[in-house]
Amino acid sequence: MFLGGSNTFVRNGYVASILNSIREKFEGEEIKANNYSVGISACPMGIEQFLLMGKADNPNIIFIEYAINDTSITATFDYTYWRKSYEGLIRMLLQRWPNTRIFGLVFASSNSDHRKRIEVMRTMLDEFIARYNRFKVIDVDTVLRQRYNDVGVYRDVMHYSASVYPDIADLVVEAITTKPADMDNDVLPPPLTADPFDDSSVVTLADIPGQRIQQFRNSSFDFMSVILEPDESVTLSIPGEIAAVTFVSSANSGILEITDSGGKNFVSTLHSGVAAGQFNALIMNAPRLWHDWKSPLLQSQQITLTCRRKVGTPFRSFFSMIEPTTDAVVVQLRSILVANSRGVAVKHNAG
Repeated sequence: MFLGGSNTFVRNGYVASILNSIREKFEGEEIKANNYSVGISACPMGIEQFLLMGKADNPNIIFIEYAINDTSITATFDYTYWRKSYEGLIRMLLQRWPNTRIFGLVFASSNSDHRKRIEVMRTMLDEFIARYNRFKVIDVDTVLRQRYNDVGVYRDVMHYSASVYPDIADLVVEAITTKPADMDNDVLPPPLTADPFDDSSVVTLADIPGQRIQQFRNSSFDFMSVILEPDESVTLSIPGEIAAVTFVSSANSGILEITDSGGKNFVSTLHSGVAAGQFNALIMNAPRLWHDWKSPLLQSQQITLTCRRKVGTPFRSFFSMIEPTTDAVVVQLRSILVANSRGVAVKHNAG
C-alpha cells in the first residue's frame, strides 16, 4: 500500500520502478499494490484515504510518503498538528494490521526553507522509529544528495527526475528485503504525542440527507460530493474536532466559510494551478492549522460549512490557494476528517 503526495501519485513514477524491481527480486510471486496517494496533500489526507479506501486491504508493507508535502503544515515550525497526524497514521495502520511493516519515505524538495523543516521532522521520525518496532524510515533525500549533490535529481522544485527512480527503487528493495530486527513484541505502545489522530473518523458529506449531490469522477477518483452555491450551507454535529475538510478544486471554486467552536474561518477552494489551466480539477483538503492543537479536544460540536463569493476575515491560506476568479462560484465538498472521535456516533443536521 502507498499513501503519499504527488511524487507517489504520478503515473509511471518511482512507484512503478519499485514494483518492477520487487517483481524482479521475487520472480514467480504475485505482487499486488494499491496506491491511495493524492497530489498536493499532507499526511492528514493519508489518514482520510486509509479510512475511506484502504481499510479492506491486508498489506504486508505500507509506504508513507509525506515529508516533502508536510512542510506545508509546518510552515510556522509548530509541529503539533504534524505529529498528531503522522503518529496517528502510524498507530491507525498498526491498530488495523499489527503484523504489517511500515516504511516512511523521506523525500525533500530543493527549497532550502523546506529542508530546514524536514531536518526537524527527521529527529521526530527517529523518535517514532524507537517507539514502534514495525516502523522504519528510508531517507531517500539524504542518499540522493550524497550521490548527486542535487545535480539532475529534480524535475522541478517538488518532484524528482525520472533519472533517479532506479535509485529510489534500489533503496526500497534493499530496505524491505533486509531482515528486520526483533518484532515479536507487537503490542501497540502508548503514543509519544498527546491525543494523536489515531481514533479519527471521516464524515462523507454526501451521506447527509437533503443535500445537492454530484458525482466527481476522473481517471483516479470516483466519489459523490455535495455542491454548495453562494450563501448555501450545511450544518452538522461531529464527534470531535475538524482536522481537515476535503473538497474538489475546479475553475469556478469559491470560498469555504468554516464555522465551529473556534468561530468563523475562511479558506479558498481554488488552487492557482487550476485557475491557470494547469489542472482540470484537484482533490484537496484544507488542514485546520489555525486551531490550537495543544488545547484540550472537544468530544462533540456543531459546525457549519458555507459557500461564499468573497474572502472573509480571518482568511487562512494554504497550498497556493487563491481568491475566486468569478462570482458564479460553488464549493464542492467530499468529506471532513474528524480528530479524536473516540467512537461517538455522528448525528447529521442538514441546514
